[in-house]
Amino acid sequence: MMRRLIAWLRRRDRGVSTIEMALLLPGVLLPLTFAIIGAGMIMWTQGSLQSTADLAARCGAIDSPSCSGGASGVETYAVDTADNWIMSGIINTGDVLVNAAATDCTALSSNVEIVEIKTSYFTTQVFPFLQGKFSKSIEVCAYYPKCPTC
Repeated sequence: MMRRLIAWLRRRDRGVSTIEMALLLPGVLLPLTFAIIGAGMIMWTQGSLQSTADLAARCGAIDSPSCSGGASGVETYAVDTADNWIMSGIINTGDVLVNAAATDCTALSSNVEIVEIKTSYFTTQVFPFLQGKFSKSIEVCAYYPKCPTC
């Protein structure tokens, strides 16, 4: 009786794909899906921070009223812009370096506004359970020529 049951079960292949999916889904497909989503979020955040640095450098170079107050005004403008585009709290004024404070950015001319933004991507606002495990440092730099006649 048992041999016939085993032989009958071996011939049956209905539901095999369901079992294979149940085995593959948690171990392979879900981590792969989350890795793709995470990589996309990192690239989107880096692009948004680059645009933020570009706008902040331009704002400081043309002495716009939006970022008046020298370097601190440019830092505040960059933080406000990033809060609107990415999420609130992704950067703070300590992450934004302007002109002489910018250490990793070098300009060919001294007549440019330099804005450098350095931040860690996995903060407690984004993925609190990954804090300190898979942090990615994002660094962007932007230059804009100063406008002496504006």
